[in-house]
Amino acid sequence: MRIIIPTQVTFPFEYATITPYLKSLTFAQYCAGRSVQAQTIASLLRPDYLMVQSEPITEVENTPPNISVPLSSMATDLTMVTGILNDLKTAGLRSSLLLVGAGMGTWQPDFDNYLASFVSLPMDILDVHVYPINNLAAGKQSINFLQRILQMADAAHAHGLRVGMGECWVNKEANSELTQGPYSSVIPSRNVYSFWAPIDQQFIECMVATGYWKRFDFVDPFDTQYFFAQLDFNQMQPFLGGTTTTEAASILQTYEKQASTAAIAAGKTTSTGNFYAELIKESVVPTPLP
Repeated sequence: MRIIIPTQVTFPFEYATITPYLKSLTFAQYCAGRSVQAQTIASLLRPDYLMVQSEPITEVENTPPNISVPLSSMATDLTMVTGILNDLKTAGLRSSLLLVGAGMGTWQPDFDNYLASFVSLPMDILDVHVYPINNLAAGKQSINFLQRILQMADAAHAHGLRVGMGECWVNKEANSELTQGPYSSVIPSRNVYSFWAPIDQQFIECMVATGYWKRFDFVDPFDTQYFFAQLDFNQMQPFLGGTTTTEAASILQTYEKQASTAAIAAGKTTSTGNFYAELIKESVVPTPLP
């Protein structure tokens, strides 16, 4: 077993006290705290992989203006990440037993410039996060989010870096919904339904095959609760009548959490969980991608 620890600011909706605390900090204090946190993880927990930033745009979205405004500048964000990497080295915490990296999601704004900058950082591995699978045209530029996985892997290898996929799941969203971001409450709530199992399994198989093809150190699916329980669409409808879209999303997530917790305690798995277990057996190598 390998341990991968990402370090980044938590989501405000998970911890209501985090935003007032962050508002009390200067940006310099925030960066120093991020660095100390990374050093504490490296020295005490000693993971195999430590990711000091995995989604720049998410960090911007989860912090108040005194933090998010400076971080929205790519140059400032990269200065912070470089500082954390250098501080780990100065503290004597960089070694062949602890691979340190950073990265971004395939939906990161200004994607090409961020990628070129990240692969030039003094680190060991590039972290790739995958949620949108859409293929669309934005103005004069065509964006194929799945193709970006390969672009990131190739860029990392070209700069002598390893590459890993720290998060992935298939979001069910229309092109018009992409501006909501992958962590909008409504879009992930669609994933709870069991009728998605064939799509989920096909996506996971593609990610594992991509990992073999592009020599990823790891491929780490994110929404692993669906390996244990998913909800029946028809059975859930009586609970959703008269609710707003946001309210329905919250209800679905609550029922999913209850169902997956009970399934884990009972040792039950879904067809998707069973599929993934078979897929990652050491003796199994997926069919190469065309």
